[in-house]
Amino acid sequence: SSGINAEYGVALYERSLAKNFMVPVGGSIVAGFTGDAIRGVSQVYPGRGSSTPTLDLFITLLEMGRSGWEGLLATRAQVFQYLKEQLELLAAECGERVLKTPSNLISLALTLTPANYTVPPSEIGSRLFLRNVTGVRVVDGGSSKTIGHVTLDSFGSHSPTCTVPYMTFAGGVGMSRDDVDVLVGKVGKLLAKCRRK
Repeated sequence: SSGINAEYGVALYERSLAKNFMVPVGGSIVAGFTGDAIRGVSQVYPGRGSSTPTLDLFITLLEMGRSGWEGLLATRAQVFQYLKEQLELLAAECGERVLKTPSNLISLALTLTPANYTVPPSEIGSRLFLRNVTGVRVVDGGSSKTIGHVTLDSFGSHSPTCTVPYMTFAGGVGMSRDDVDVLVGKVGKLLAKCRRK
């Protein structure tokens, strides 16, 4: 067995501890489809990782308990749906769309059609950061990058077939409806300000 998921061509995947478990930024879980793939990662980084993220996760899960954790997951699912609804309303106002990603129940993407704005998509991302909006990532969508002998089409995007610029939003564990309202409000104000008249 190659250790690669045949449907998606993925050998390993990473999950952020901060986004998925409400612990400080800096840790992640690497998972795969075979033990060999995981052992390969551990052999590349033996003893180089800090144990702090593991301890943070352990303490957090002990504090929450099973019912606390399950409650957070249920709330996250509701908040994700609310985030999706609010982004779809914003997209309709701005002439954009929310990309369809039915198998992704944490992240959403809102297109940023360059012709609609007076500044490039990357500057919209920078301006959001200056407004204390963190976690939103703007992806160019059309650029490619060569690393060694490998060319990556739509570099930074979740798919090589995506050619439209977009910004990502995560409905992570611990996010509330109030957080969604603040986030979508700031994004909406900025897009209106940058919109081509």
